[in-house]
Amino acid sequence: MKQFIVLTACLPLILLIMLQIIYEQKDLMRVEAIQSIVYQAREEARLSGYFSESLMDSIREELLSVEGVMEANFESDVKEPLERYSLGENRFIDYKISLKIKNVMAGGGFLIGEGKNIYSMVLEGSVASEYLGQAP
Repeated sequence: MKQFIVLTACLPLILLIMLQIIYEQKDLMRVEAIQSIVYQAREEARLSGYFSESLMDSIREELLSVEGVMEANFESDVKEPLERYSLGENRFIDYKISLKIKNVMAGGGFLIGEGKNIYSMVLEGSVASEYLGQAP
């Protein structure tokens, strides 16, 4: 009887640990998809010299299409193309992407409240402009 009581106390925790391994794999695939979208957008911004409004909107839409992403905010201070051969810091395009991702841990309704099973992810970086300017 003692072993049965111990089993009933430990079994849910063991099952949650096993489920968390699956959630970790899911989270890794989600992060890879997000990084792929951001990398593609960085390369487009590198060639055009800045993150245009249409590019930022398409990034937001693609990020929101990833499973589990609830909110996506994109910020970039550069509003006009920067040329490749600018001096110093003027050729770097800075950006910041803030994401809120839901359902990151197993046992979301069991151990953690629904509103607390959220992860905030921030991707910040810069990319050097390769924009050559207008053709003559």
